[in-house]
Amino acid sequence: MTPQYLKKERTMRDSRWFTKAFGTMLLFGFATIILGGPSLAQAQQFFTATATGGQEITFTEEGLDVPSSCVATFRVANDDSEIGYKLQCYNINGLTQAHIHSGQFRDSGPAFAFLFGDPDQQAIFGEQDVLGFAQVFSIEGTIGQDDPKLINVDLDFLLADMRAGITYVNVHTDANVLGEVRGQLVATPEGKITDEFFAASGSGDQEIVGVVGGVETDAACGANFGRVDAGLKFKLRCFNIEGVTQAHIHVGGPLENGPAVAVLFPAGDATGMINGLLKRGSDKSKGTLTNMNLKEGFTLDTLIDAMTTDNAYINIHTEANPAGEVRGSIALVDTFALF
Repeated sequence: MTPQYLKKERTMRDSRWFTKAFGTMLLFGFATIILGGPSLAQAQQFFTATATGGQEITFTEEGLDVPSSCVATFRVANDDSEIGYKLQCYNINGLTQAHIHSGQFRDSGPAFAFLFGDPDQQAIFGEQDVLGFAQVFSIEGTIGQDDPKLINVDLDFLLADMRAGITYVNVHTDANVLGEVRGQLVATPEGKITDEFFAASGSGDQEIVGVVGGVETDAACGANFGRVDAGLKFKLRCFNIEGVTQAHIHVGGPLENGPAVAVLFPAGDATGMINGLLKRGSDKSKGTLTNMNLKEGFTLDTLIDAMTTDNAYINIHTEANPAGEVRGSIALVDTFALF
């Protein structure tokens, strides 16, 4: 049952929700995708939030300077009967609770639902169960009708605020009781959500050459990959690297050299110094791979299977090191939202 004082607010909020939601969609450049569907309400069934310390409301304009961050993904059932969620946090210490709160960006509002923590311990200043340091922390669950995770609201009211663009994730720790990281929930098209998100960190010492220690270089590269409806979306960035001629995904374990099966940056003249995306004329090290882009005999399914089982790596070739100057194994990360 929704309290009367919240029911009074809903009419005012509902009257302006379209404007806020539409503005958010334009910000991320996918208004056409959402508005082109059968209905706005049906299309807005996925939400994501990226929580950082700088977004926390504090006594200073800068928020909190913390190493921790969290990513949350929400999937709403077609009949609005429940919300499925996954919360992933990185480099976080002393986690106590996590919630969905009501509030606009730069506003603090009440907690409406638990994502982590004991619903019986609702007072954030009370005695809490405290987790130790976690380099990676992940939890998933559901919020249903009349769920004990809901705090003084019903599920319909929570969904209305989510669709109005006035909710945020707030993650509390023992050191930052009011919140260590926070991030607004943003409506996200289904096609942007991937359950197959991969990352690779490349360095010279991972190259398999004739000497121990790989290739001596100050260069480093990072790549991310996400499965989307159109194929495998990717972005490759490199730093302190010069004379790049091409870059690929290879199939092979961490201790072996394997064949190149997908092009991340096409062969051509050596680049100048690179700090960011690889660029040469109209060529850039980002895009979407499809079955048509892969070496004969490979498909996206077989490539992703190799990426999932530690049998694929990125390799960046340079004029100085034609066989590869920077290499990094590709690893499965988890559910993510790709914009």
